[in-house]
Amino acid sequence: MTETTTYTYFCSFAIGICEGEDGVLLRSIFLDGNETDLSKLPYRFYSGVDTQNPDPKMVAVEGAGNVPAYRGLSYIVFDELDLTNYGNRIPQVAIEVTRLVPQSDPTNLRNTLRAVNIIPSAGEFVYATTPITKDNGGDSTTVLNIHTGSVNKTDMVVSLDQLKVDLPSVNSASLVVAWFGSSVDATTCTVRPKVENNTTVTAPSVWRVTNLTRATAQAVTQIGSPLSPAFGGTPTDLSVRQACQEMKARGIRVMFHPFILMDTTGFPWRGRLTGTVTNYWGTATPAQFGAWNGTVVPYSGPNEWTHRRMVLHYARLLADILVSGDAFLVGSEMVGLSTSNANFGTLLAALMADVRSILPTGVLVSYASDWSEYKVTSLAPAWSSASFIGIDNYLPVTDWFDGDEVYTLDAFKAGINSGEYWDYFYADEAARISNTRGVITDPQFRQKDIRFWRDNNHPGKPVWFTEFGCPAIDKGGNQPNVFYDPKSTESFFPYRSNGRRNDTVQRLYLEAMLDFWATEGLV
Repeated sequence: MTETTTYTYFCSFAIGICEGEDGVLLRSIFLDGNETDLSKLPYRFYSGVDTQNPDPKMVAVEGAGNVPAYRGLSYIVFDELDLTNYGNRIPQVAIEVTRLVPQSDPTNLRNTLRAVNIIPSAGEFVYATTPITKDNGGDSTTVLNIHTGSVNKTDMVVSLDQLKVDLPSVNSASLVVAWFGSSVDATTCTVRPKVENNTTVTAPSVWRVTNLTRATAQAVTQIGSPLSPAFGGTPTDLSVRQACQEMKARGIRVMFHPFILMDTTGFPWRGRLTGTVTNYWGTATPAQFGAWNGTVVPYSGPNEWTHRRMVLHYARLLADILVSGDAFLVGSEMVGLSTSNANFGTLLAALMADVRSILPTGVLVSYASDWSEYKVTSLAPAWSSASFIGIDNYLPVTDWFDGDEVYTLDAFKAGINSGEYWDYFYADEAARISNTRGVITDPQFRQKDIRFWRDNNHPGKPVWFTEFGCPAIDKGGNQPNVFYDPKSTESFFPYRSNGRRNDTVQRLYLEAMLDFWATEGLV
């Protein structure tokens, strides 16, 4: 007779992490290089506050009075960690913590930031609040929308959890969802939802946007070697609804932002789209869209893939979720169209009216103009119709050369109503390089003077910054609107930047914008 004895090994141990204080938060734990679900680990985390007490396990082993509280030290205690999965040894442990800025500082982002944009806008299930698995063949599956240590919470849910911890003052968020433009020529450009590929099998839900399935949708451009999607696919209709419902359940006001990514040569900015707008705009009407039936928003209109179809589809998709006080955009940064079509604002105003006929009373409707575009004459009818004037404000707040950087909040605030686009302008790139400045004396030509323009053209109309921000890069404040993306013709470093990372620039820009406009009283 053979008798087999099996042993399971456990270990209790503590690890010091960093200098502690109130605001040190545990983010994640990696054991032998793998992020681990915190809910499955037997641990106690100490932030290092002055009031923390000795760990009970240590006291039980060493005796009362023999264990310090380690105040001022952030540390973690693993209490009887099962070593089975780690070769019956203590695994290699990596711990990620975050030190939050004290909320007592009135200018820090934890207190002043009240709204955020939720991106990436593309990713088939990126906004889903339920786990989605991909069938890899055989008995193998991959969860597509969980990339943290949690085995139950999707990326969207974890992100909203972290948002509440990091930025407790946030009570509004813009959900950005992308369709894809096919050309910068408005005459031939279509706007449609796309998938990453036409073969993936998913469960428990499948990809579907309007009346398209994975098999009938077009796939985004494939690039690289081996080939891979240049973009994530359009988020499924179900996931968009789930995301909005999750945000509403948390008390977050929703601004829905239908977005256009250009899936064409060079992957340009949507603002490059120019030409006669008729075909691009389309003819779809509210009556051609039915209510969400649990699977699809029925559509009975012409077989067109157009801007109007995209916008009206989402208005109908969210008609039973958005409420008074929420917001809905009918487009953003269509600079090429607003400057090449005198009737563009009239088209926007008509689309706003159609959206209002679908959404509940009190949902605010507008257009998000580029900072260079909001004054364009053609937009006047749109602003008259809009609930608010939307501006994606990426105006510069610095104009630094090497050696004259000033990293103070006051310097960044001063640049909001001074400097380039207020006191002076550069006629061209050669003038910028040589620092040859033209003087601006008339406020109507100051692109930064939003108040003067608003008061003289649309007095009393609310102004929202539908986007603003700054890259975390050297001299990012010189040109906040640019980004680095090697696959795109829009890939740039800011003026005079050496391309090195600089988080301080980004933080000062955000804090300056929030502090300035909070007291200025316009936005």
